[in-house]
Amino acid sequence: MTQVEKLILEKLDGINDRLDRLEVRMDKLEARMDNLEIQLNERMDKLEARMDKVDTQLNEKITKLHVLVESDISKKIDVIGEGHDFLDRKLDQALMLAGRWEKTTLEQINLKMAVDRMRDNLNIA
Repeated sequence: MTQVEKLILEKLDGINDRLDRLEVRMDKLEARMDNLEIQLNERMDKLEARMDKVDTQLNEKITKLHVLVESDISKKIDVIGEGHDFLDRKLDQALMLAGRWEKTTLEQINLKMAVDRMRDNLNIA
């Protein structure tokens, strides 16, 4: 073998050594990436579980609020509405009575004036 061939073989051996070291480093990097992927998947699973739990809690709270609105608040609104209807009827009755009272008062004044005129005509004191 010639000197040049020996140099080429030495260089190739150096390149092979460097490639072997690079392959080892790549294997380590791959292992780290696999480990990171596992950790990320575990964290994602935990996060999804927490999100599911929060979603369930929110749905339960919304359901409770819906039930509260349907059972308590709707009934109270109905009671208030009935009270307003009752007050409206009472107001109509009161206004009708006030109108009658006013007419009666005017009739009384007219009758008194008529009696006064009759007295004046008859000269009764």
